[in-house]
Amino acid sequence: MPQGGIISPIIANMTLDGLRKTAKESVKHLRKRGMKSKEFVPKINVVRYADDFVITCRSKGMLEKYVRPAIEAFLAERGLELHPTKTKIVHIRQGFNFLGFTFQAFRDESRAKGYSVLAKPSKKSMETLARKLRKIVKDGLALTAERLIYQLNPILRGWSNYFRCGTSKKKFVYIGKYLWVKLWGWARRKHRHHTNRELRKLYFLREAKRNWIFAGKNQESGNKVQLFDIANVMVTRHVMCKDLNPFLPENQEYYKNRERKGSKLGVVLDKYRVSILTKTQGICKVCSAPLISEESLEVHHVIPKSKGGKDHISNLIILHKECHKQVTNSKNSELLARFQAEGVTRGD
Repeated sequence: MPQGGIISPIIANMTLDGLRKTAKESVKHLRKRGMKSKEFVPKINVVRYADDFVITCRSKGMLEKYVRPAIEAFLAERGLELHPTKTKIVHIRQGFNFLGFTFQAFRDESRAKGYSVLAKPSKKSMETLARKLRKIVKDGLALTAERLIYQLNPILRGWSNYFRCGTSKKKFVYIGKYLWVKLWGWARRKHRHHTNRELRKLYFLREAKRNWIFAGKNQESGNKVQLFDIANVMVTRHVMCKDLNPFLPENQEYYKNRERKGSKLGVVLDKYRVSILTKTQGICKVCSAPLISEESLEVHHVIPKSKGGKDHISNLIILHKECHKQVTNSKNSELLARFQAEGVTRGD
């Protein structure tokens, strides 16, 4: 079975089922001093993703004396063992890495406990991304700016989409600056006899309040293709869902509002496009469905640029890619009338 195959996490979940129960039962016999009638159950928390897991406890001694031996016995029954170098017992203030994040506690006098636990992209995750971006730019000297952007954008979108739930804003800004330096070097190597002003005019543009946007021209449509602006990705926090039955009529409004709000936060766009999305409350004006993050989106000009429309927020809305095709290509008079009535297009 190849490493990383889709069956691997399923097998890991089946094999390690019961790990949480084992960890909790390993300290179940302990009693709190002075308590005779009730058992003292220390707070043991287990977080597992496939074969990666973290176990938290109040004391290091409890983990070493009771929890770790129980876990080792649990794994031995299944022919497994803890990795000698990857298995560590650390204090939360030292921090630890898990699933690409670094979790660490920092002093925070505004909190009741005196500290805050932050989740940031780990150093290894940053180095891996930087190495991947550097290689693409270095190997793409013969590519056009358009083709280079098509290789970089999926990586930037995917990485920011994964890490935007943590304390990642400074990391996003750092990656944006790092990539800009690499792209400027790419342009200098590609056109050694051009001046800086010529290079800026050739590969960088200004849009709204953003400047120095790396862009290229699509050879088929002639439209500008821009580099994804990772520095302006909005960091969002996950909100736990209420324990309500989604199939009951009285709960429909709650889940509808949650889906609408989640669609606005779930789309990995810069602040400029998020402000456009907010105008329609995260709903596509063509199909009335939420603009969820899994679908491709397009920025649509209500008044086309060919007819004098501007790149201003008042003239822009966001639609699903397929809905945008329907608006721009439809010749049906009834559909065109509906689009105009709903403010998707504007008459001459």
